[in-house]
Parts: sequence; structure tokens; C-alpha cells
Amino acid sequence: MYSEKISIKYKLAEKEVLIPLSAFLFVGMFLIANFLLNLSLELIETTFSDLLHPKPFHMEVGFLFQMPIAEHPIYYMLVFLVVIGTIARTVYKLKSSFKNLNNHQKGSSRFTTVEELKKQYRAVPDREESFKGGGGVVISRLGDKVFIDDSPVNNLIIGTTRSGKGETFVFPTIDVYSRAEHKPSLIFNDPKGELFSASKDTLEERGYHIEVLNLLTPLDSMSYNLLQLVKDAYKDGDYSTAQALCKTLSHTLYYNPTVKDPFWQQCAMSLCNAMILAVTDKCIAEGTEEKITMYTVANMLSELGSKEVIVDPEADPQNALDLYFEGLPADSVAKMQYATSNFSKGTTRGGIFTQTMNGLSIFTFDEIAKMTARNSVDLKRVGFGKTIKGKVAPRKRVEIIFPDGSKESIKADITGRFALDFKQVIQVGDTIQCNEKENPQTKTSISITKIDEKTGHTEFKVVEEHEDMKITKVDYFNKPVAIFMITPDFDSSNHVIASIFVRQLYFILAKGASLARGGKCHREVIFCLDEFGVRPYGHIRNLCGKEIGVCA
Repeated sequence: MYSEKISIKYKLAEKEVLIPLSAFLFVGMFLIANFLLNLSLELIETTFSDLLHPKPFHMEVGFLFQMPIAEHPIYYMLVFLVVIGTIARTVYKLKSSFKNLNNHQKGSSRFTTVEELKKQYRAVPDREESFKGGGGVVISRLGDKVFIDDSPVNNLIIGTTRSGKGETFVFPTIDVYSRAEHKPSLIFNDPKGELFSASKDTLEERGYHIEVLNLLTPLDSMSYNLLQLVKDAYKDGDYSTAQALCKTLSHTLYYNPTVKDPFWQQCAMSLCNAMILAVTDKCIAEGTEEKITMYTVANMLSELGSKEVIVDPEADPQNALDLYFEGLPADSVAKMQYATSNFSKGTTRGGIFTQTMNGLSIFTFDEIAKMTARNSVDLKRVGFGKTIKGKVAPRKRVEIIFPDGSKESIKADITGRFALDFKQVIQVGDTIQCNEKENPQTKTSISITKIDEKTGHTEFKVVEEHEDMKITKVDYFNKPVAIFMITPDFDSSNHVIASIFVRQLYFILAKGASLARGGKCHREVIFCLDEFGVRPYGHIRNLCGKEIGVCA
């Protein structure tokens, strides 16, 4: 038990001293008030009643105890207020001046009592049974119940090797979250693959869709094309988002906060952005979208960056990469991003190309190239599984009426495209209606004909269509997602892929949450990052600082 010798001055601020002192002041000040009142009354009746023939003046001890409250109620009311105010001021000054400031320091803590646990945390069944509401972090166990913290907070669990972090915290937490009525999506860092091996079957039985980003054996991994989000945004005409995603990717590849001269990494970012945007634009225009990969970007720099082309026999040879970007339109974002490299000459230019290729070289290895050639995971479904997309006149507000009668609205962008993430339940045979809010006559209705529960792909037929209002796609994926990132601690060469994955996932979730009603993901997302201290996720501090329904 914590104890220490307390200085005598601190006792002046304790209630054992303040209560008797307050009582003493209260009684003493009232006695003085009685004495002054009775003394004044005696003077008025004797000395001041007849100045020429004054009566004898008598001062008695009884003046202290005589209280003519009925005759002078206003006086005693004022005295009472002054006494209370004086006592309150005196007590406040004593507590402020002499209270012990060494409370709640190291050594003064204690374990929470059972009664405090019951008041502060929610109790749920300790195993197998599902329960109402959402899950939470396991705090304590009592009998056949566990107490969980279901508030949106971040938790740091520290323990030495073989201290039981996994068995006493990680696995029970996974179990509690997966048994909840409102199941969250789960993102795991799993250095050895132990969490995946132990949890896969159980999570699938409880309705989870499982994906594995396996950097230990990439050929056994899910397909993960780092440029898939850029490609999707580009195809939707959302060029600003495509550029932002491109910048996020290149920043993760090249940013190093410890370098003294950031010129080289900034130039490498610009060159990487230029090539990604150029490859995306060219492949979409030619109908070869399958070539939009980081391998293609690396190959482009390798082939064109080192190739000299003779355009004019009388002039010096020109770099093939320069010629390619010179042929792009003047308003091309890729061309403007390439300007930094284009301005540089000689050894500076060679240094920029080398720095850029150094970051891209990881994607030229066979296993990584194959893993990143396709994409099998939709990151948006981690937090938003239900989406309806369409096209209308630019900047028009669209109202969508769901089968249950509820309404949602969204404003189309400058190209007329809109994408609404919704929470409502739909079934085969249900009808969804979209119309312009300002002009209800511009409306389109669809009927749901098929929903693939595994993929979320939804088919529909048009019941009523207006030429200025089209519904292009409906996704209805109603399963929580669990993604395991197997990142071996003995080989950090591929860790940048996991870092980019987390950055892109957070980008998508944060953007969706900022546009959603309530400012949160429709499905809670939990990051359980085992061995967090030695993983390349330093940027995740930004994630922990946001309230978007994401916890780490």
C-alpha cells in the first residue's frame, strides 16, 4: 500500500482541519455580529436618546449571545452572506496554497476493484456466445464474463518476448470482436502468420471475408495492385483523387525524414508521379488496363530512361523518356510532374533517375511483380460495403429513395458522377429510385435482380430511366473483412508494400468517412498491429489521431 510521511503544512488543506476551522469561523463571526448589533442598540437607547441628559451606558457579556433576529432580519441575512463568503474564500485559499500536489504519481496507483469494473466496462460472455452491440478490447475476466472497453480509443500493449501478449490479449480480443452483433472489419499485422493460422477458420465461420497480404511467400498472397485505386479514380474521371493517391504512394516509397538534403527524394517523387499518371492515361486510352502496374512503371524508366534517340543527325541524341513526355499535351499533369527531371541535366539528372529506380526496383522481382499484377481486394469494402454509383448533370444534387422509404442525397461532381455509400438493407426484387432533388421529374428507377454475397456484385434492371439520369453500378457487400499482413521480421525489403497498403487503406477510409453522414465509417475498422514497434508504420500516428470509426 502506498504511504508516505505528509508534511504538516499539507494538513491545513485536509477536511479534518477545514471543517472545524469553518465551524469556528462561522460561530465566531456570528458572535461578533451579535455583539456589534447589541452594542449599537444600547448606544442608541442610552447615549443617543437624549444628548443633554444621556442615560448610563452598560456593556454586557450577554451582547454576544442575544440574537434579535425577528426585529432585524435584513441585518442577519447580510451577516449570513458575508460569513459564508468569507469562509468559502478562506477554505479555497487554504486548499489552493497547501494542498498536496503529489497525488496520482508513480507508486500511488492501485488495481481497479470489481465494483469499479462493473460500473466502467461492459460485461459480455467470455466465449462462443454472440452478444448485442459492438465488440471491444478485453480488460478483465470474471467468472464466465469478460469486461470490454468498447469506446473508440487506441490501446498500446507492451510486453517482453514470451510474456503472453498473444494468448492473454490478442486472441481474446479477436474472439470478442468477431462474436459481436455489429462485427467490425479487422486489419492484422501478423509477422509469423500465427494469427492467420489460428483465426482463419473461426472468422470464416462467423461470417468474415478473409484476405492475406503475404510478403513472406508473395505467390500465396492475395493480389494487390498498388495502382488499382489510381486506375479506378482515373476511369471515374476523378483526376484529383487519382493524383492524390499517386502522391501518397510515391511519398511512402521515397520519403525519409532523416535526410539532410530532401532535393533528391522530392525529385524522385515527382518523376514517379509523372510515370504513374502517364502509364495510367496511356493504358486506359488504349484499352490495356491490365498493364497499369508498378512493374510497368519500373520497366518504363528502365527502358526509356537509359535510351538515347537520334532525332536530328546534326544535333545531340535525346533521351527517350524526354521525347515521350514532350509528346504529351501541354495541360497533362504527368508532363508537369516530369518538369523537375526535365530541367535537370548531367549528373543531377542521372542522380534523379537512379534514386527513382532504386525505389521501383522492388517491383521488378518475379514474385512481387506477379503479386502486384492484379487486384483481388477492394479496400473500400473494409469500411463501406454498400455503394450506388451513377451519372447526372454536373453539380446537381441527387436524392435516392430506398425500399424502406428512407432517403439519402448526394451532390454530383463537376463531371456529373456520384457515388453514395449507404447503410440500408436491400434484397432481390427491391426497387431503388434516383431523382434530381430540384427537379423530381428527372428520375430513374432500378430493380435488384441478383446479389452475390461472396463478391458483393449486384445486378439490376432498369424499370424507369431518364436520359439525364443513369445508375451505372450497385455494390452490396454485407460481410465484415479480415485482412492479415504477413510481414516477416527477418526480411524488411518488402515492408514498404505493407506500408503503402496501410496508407492507401487509410486514405480510402478517411475520405469515405469525411463524406458520410456522422463522419464515420459505416463499418467499424479495427487495426490490431502485432509487433507494432518494429514495423514500418510510423505514419500511423495520423490514423490514431482521427475519429472516423477506426481504432488501432
